[in-house]
Amino acid sequence: MSGLETLFGPLPELESSDYDTVNGLVYHVLQRVPEPGDTITLGGLVLTVETLVRRRVGTVLVARTAPINAGA
Repeated sequence: MSGLETLFGPLPELESSDYDTVNGLVYHVLQRVPEPGDTITLGGLVLTVETLVRRRVGTVLVARTAPINAGA
């Protein structure tokens, strides 16, 4: 999770200690085993599950919902 925050800044929705990884975050938000194409939005980011390795998230595409300087 620190990798996301390093790249994109602090994310208020990530205050929970229920997960330490993006895999854990995705499971926590979806409340089920993720599938490729599943998308979650939080803290100005959209995370899209691209691949799974068995029942774990393999790769996730992360995109901002707005430009960094929006509203500046």
